[in-house]
Amino acid sequence: MMNETTSTSFTLTGLSPGVLYTIRLVAVSHQPDETVCAEASGGPLTVRTMPNAPQNFSGETQGTTTIGLSWMAPDSTNGATFDKYEITYTPFGGARQTVEVDDPSDTSTSLTGLSPGVQYSISLVTVSADPNPTESVEASGGPLTVRTMPNAPQRFSGETQGTTTIALTWMAPDSTNNATFDKYRITYTPSGGNDETKEVTANTTTLTGLSPGVLYTIRLVAVSHQPDETVSAEASGGPLTVRTKPNAPRDFTRTAVSTTTIGLSWNAPDSTNGAAFAKYRITYTPSGGTEQPKEVTTTSTTLTGLSPGVLYTVSLVAVSADDNIISAEASGGPLTVRTKPNAPQEFAETSTTTDSVSLNWTTPDSANNAAFAKYRITYSSDGGSQIKELNDTGTTSTTLTGLSPGVQYTISLVTVSDEPYVTVSAEATGGPLTVRTKPNAPSGFTETTVNTTAISLSWTAPGSANSATFAKYRITYSANGNSQVKEITDTAATSTTLTGLSPGVLYTISLVAVSADPTVTVSQEAGGGPISVRTKADKPTDLEATSVNTTAIALNWMQPDSGTFHGYELSYTSADSGVTNNRTIDNETVTETTLTGLKPGDLYDISVLAFSGSGNAIVRSETDNLQVRTFPEKPVGLTCTKIERQLQINLDWNKPAASIVDRYEVLVTEDGDGNRTIPREETTAEVDNLKADTEYTFYVVTITGTRRSANSSATCKTDLAPPPDVTKPNVTGPPTEPPKTSSFVVNLDTSAFDESNGDIQVYNVLVQEYDEDESSKFAFVATIFS
Repeated sequence: MMNETTSTSFTLTGLSPGVLYTIRLVAVSHQPDETVCAEASGGPLTVRTMPNAPQNFSGETQGTTTIGLSWMAPDSTNGATFDKYEITYTPFGGARQTVEVDDPSDTSTSLTGLSPGVQYSISLVTVSADPNPTESVEASGGPLTVRTMPNAPQRFSGETQGTTTIALTWMAPDSTNNATFDKYRITYTPSGGNDETKEVTANTTTLTGLSPGVLYTIRLVAVSHQPDETVSAEASGGPLTVRTKPNAPRDFTRTAVSTTTIGLSWNAPDSTNGAAFAKYRITYTPSGGTEQPKEVTTTSTTLTGLSPGVLYTVSLVAVSADDNIISAEASGGPLTVRTKPNAPQEFAETSTTTDSVSLNWTTPDSANNAAFAKYRITYSSDGGSQIKELNDTGTTSTTLTGLSPGVQYTISLVTVSDEPYVTVSAEATGGPLTVRTKPNAPSGFTETTVNTTAISLSWTAPGSANSATFAKYRITYSANGNSQVKEITDTAATSTTLTGLSPGVLYTISLVAVSADPTVTVSQEAGGGPISVRTKADKPTDLEATSVNTTAIALNWMQPDSGTFHGYELSYTSADSGVTNNRTIDNETVTETTLTGLKPGDLYDISVLAFSGSGNAIVRSETDNLQVRTFPEKPVGLTCTKIERQLQINLDWNKPAASIVDRYEVLVTEDGDGNRTIPREETTAEVDNLKADTEYTFYVVTITGTRRSANSSATCKTDLAPPPDVTKPNVTGPPTEPPKTSSFVVNLDTSAFDESNGDIQVYNVLVQEYDEDESSKFAFVATIFS
């Protein structure tokens, strides 16, 4: 090839890469007659073009001491050529090293003997053949910066430290051959979950915030420095598989305890943050005995087959799925629980008084190592509870004393275990007992009144000391083999009346105090009781007076309707004297008698009763009563006297000496026709307004109460009637002077007289003269004949 130029420099182009060229330079004269000078000094030159560079240079760490390299061969068109590849690699901060790949057809190689975890700068060029070898420019993609893998950590191990933590330890990687690394990287993955990463520089760490009870796969590598970070192989001993502890169950408690069972319940462990567990494990150990396990999947269970009265320690944990990891003890645990002792049997009351109750029972079953320490008796009333304990486990009876009369007690019997964690048995069989003490008895029981169908009773209330109580009184009354009961619920009452009894019957009457319901008890018989009382017979009836006179009353009555009696007693009392007389008729068939020797006009209170028995045992019926008054005697010595010139007759008589008189009554009759009655209190009467010159008959009777005596009578005739009043003359005015005459005429008008004045034969006229001062001066009588 030849090229010409006029300058002193020139670039040959279009040459073939990696080819050795011989280049000559000469000077050439002008045309025409061109001439060429001799070869330029220094020439000819022998120059090789640079070979084409490799392409797509890449490197990959292949281990702690190896880096794998690959590339593509240079472009070979246009006669391009090269002889070999030259790789230069320099560790960070170290000396450069070269390795040649003599076979141009090779496009990969590995650098070996490198230092672990070190960053290398790697260049790749092609080199032409000799002579005058040349190097290509840097391969495309180069130079590379590649880091070897660090050495792996050693003896990697892990240990569960809790529900959310796992502790990890390891040894540092081998540091020979200038091996280096920057940090450790831990990758931990929960079963079925996503990877999480933690980086540290120490050779221990603790993973936190984990999910309780979950299986984790944990990997550890060493990580080189930046840039071009590389990681080591998995640490020796890894990867680890470690499970966190499950969360502990919560609120572990006993629910119920019996003689051979303990009921347990709890809440499931916290399930947040993916917490997991597979089952629960309960471990229970009797005091001085062997531990026993029980596994469940529910949140409650019952331990069975235990020994009565024995102390157990009960523990609860959650267990992981692989059965290898257990949680901490459940909150609230471990529990210390004692089973209940066996209960006493056949608990019963044997006797009761006002202030005591006697009890007995049989001992508890002692099979299966059953135990107890003592008996406890609790007896309660509305006033509170009291306890009695018996430390002798062989005793089977006791008496409760100092109780309140009439009070209901609930009595419970249990066995009590040893200390500590005392438990008590179920209630003894037959219990609890409901027992009421007997009430205190009433006192001073007696009858107060008795009649035909009723007996009244009284007593003193029972003593109320020591909170004694009762609910009612019960009275039982019996006669002729038949009994009846009356109950009085007013406890303040101290008297009552039995009614509806049979007349004349002997009753036996009992009084007790009765407690409240339920479990009713009754007191002893009331003090003074029982009493025997006979009712009165029915009284006689229809007592009446069949005839009465001034000194006698005849009586009649009807026999009593029922009851036994032997006769009658009559009593009659004078209202006047207050004297009472009695008469006994000893014959029950006699129903009449006459009372004699009575006082006229006296009022008598008369009663009759039936009686039975004799002496101090006489029982008297009620009385039938009657009031009867004898007739009074008539007045004595009745006389009548007419009053002259008046239409009046005066009467006079005497009170009968032996009779009681309230008043008198005068009956006036005129010739047997017409009458008028004049009541009188005295023994005289002035009867006026009679007819003149008329004959009258007067009857006088004595009256006492409603009784009237026989009549006393007298007959008298009235005198003539007095003349009527004379009216003064009608004078119209005074005279002018006194009359001068000494005589005057009197005219008598007799029309004012009628037959009521009697048979008139002569009139006498009285003439009276008066002075001016109206004083009388003289008078005279003029006689006028009819």
